[in-house]
Amino acid sequence: MAQTVNTTNQEFETIKQDLLEPVARERNLAGKLWIRFLLVVILLGLFSYLHQLFTGLGVTAMRDYSAWGIYIAHFVFLVAVSLVGSLVTAVLKLLNIKWATPLTRISEIIAVTAVALAAVTIVIDMGRPDRLLNVFLNGRLSSPILWDITVVNTYLVISLILLYIPMIPDLALMRDNLSHAPKWQHKLYKTL
Repeated sequence: MAQTVNTTNQEFETIKQDLLEPVARERNLAGKLWIRFLLVVILLGLFSYLHQLFTGLGVTAMRDYSAWGIYIAHFVFLVAVSLVGSLVTAVLKLLNIKWATPLTRISEIIAVTAVALAAVTIVIDMGRPDRLLNVFLNGRLSSPILWDITVVNTYLVISLILLYIPMIPDLALMRDNLSHAPKWQHKLYKTL
């Protein structure tokens, strides 16, 4: 019995160390440069989207059918990626494979990210995102876009819940053990 308690305590300390170490360590120069590079890519993407938004889909040099087809293919790809992420999570949890917990978290994060991007793709494909509210106010049940938005947003909420619930103990550990974290970060852990 004592050996089981010792083993459990050692496993807990190992998990705690694995969880806290990446958050607590200082970022090196390569990590900071990578984050800055990714921020530049995000800003370029935002600029490109705003340019398309203000000048129209003609800026892509695609005609209406090819632009529509590319956006729909992108949407379907992202939904498929999110479904695969959820499938991997479900299989690993149903088989109760403890060592795969990090893999389930990664696959669920991929699922949430992909379904969120799929929701954004719907709005981008609309061409006039300022009229998104009209889909809900004047939408017809036979409209595919109404069903796409409803299903994707429901799936996003479910995926967020499935990601958040297993993370509650980890967030509590981080709240209790990261005393040197910035105030905003500590408050975030406490809120979550």
